[in-house]
Amino acid sequence: MSAKTLLITASFLFLLTGCRAAALSDAGGTVTDGSERIEFVGRIVHVSLEGGFFGIIADNGGKYDPVALPEAFRRDDLRVNVEARRLPSSVGFHMWGEKIEIIAIKPL
Repeated sequence: MSAKTLLITASFLFLLTGCRAAALSDAGGTVTDGSERIEFVGRIVHVSLEGGFFGIIADNGGKYDPVALPEAFRRDDLRVNVEARRLPSSVGFHMWGEKIEIIAIKPL
């Protein structure tokens, strides 16, 4: 694959991701793209892939990769209650867990 083709492909993916984020951020809290709201209890974990990041492992075993975990919750082994939106078609670098957008999160 040529450098030009790679650059065009990468640009398209970033543009597509940006448009998707805009669709998710409507002021009324309505899910505009058909994504599913979920609620679960779990714990924050530090994952040492790709330079390290924080994910959430639900009590039922599900793994979630939040797109913008608040700084106050970036603590390994912190138990939390989460309300989120699934982002099934998001492109991510972590390749770990299911991408979610956090609506509400609180410590237990």
